[in-house]
Amino acid sequence: AAELGMTHTRFVNACGLDAEGHYSSARDVAAMSLALLRHPKILEYSGIWMDTLRGGETQLTNTNKMLKSYQGLTGLKTGYISEAGFCISASAERDGLSLVAVVMAAPTKEARMADATALLNYGFANFCAYTPPDGLLEPVPVAIGKSGSVMPRMEGGGSIIVEKTEAEGLETRLD
Repeated sequence: AAELGMTHTRFVNACGLDAEGHYSSARDVAAMSLALLRHPKILEYSGIWMDTLRGGETQLTNTNKMLKSYQGLTGLKTGYISEAGFCISASAERDGLSLVAVVMAAPTKEARMADATALLNYGFANFCAYTPPDGLLEPVPVAIGKSGSVMPRMEGGGSIIVEKTEAEGLETRLD
C-alpha cells in the first residue's frame, strides 16, 4: 500500500471483508484505482455488463449499474460491507478526460450511484484535458550551466487537466 502513496490503508485480508484493523480511505481507494487503471486490460473486465459461466448455465450481472446509465463509464469496482456501507470506485472517460470518483459509506446502492454520478458530472462540467500547442513553451534561461537555456517539456504525454475556464483563457491568449 505504501508504494502507491496509500497512507490510510491497512489490509488484513485479501478479500476486503470486515476484519479487525482492516481499513482504507477514499483517497487511498482512488490511488489504488489509478494504479490499476495503468493496466488497460482491467477495463476489459470491469466494463462487462453481463456474462455467463458453465456453458451458459450461470448468468452473471455486474453490480455496477452505472455501466448502463452513465455516458463514458469504464468501470471500476463496487462493494458493500457492513462496516463501510455501499462503496464504489467509478472510472469514466469523455473527450480525452479520464476521471475516478470514489464514494464510501453510502446508505444504499441508489445513493452510492447518485453520489458517484454527481462527482463525475462535476468533474466533466468543470475540467478538461488540454493539449498546449507546439511553440507555446519558451526556453528557460540557465545560470552557471553548460547551455544558456533549456527547452521545457511536459512529462508523461501531451495533455494536462485544467479548469475549463482556464483552458478558454489559454486559447484566447494564443489568438
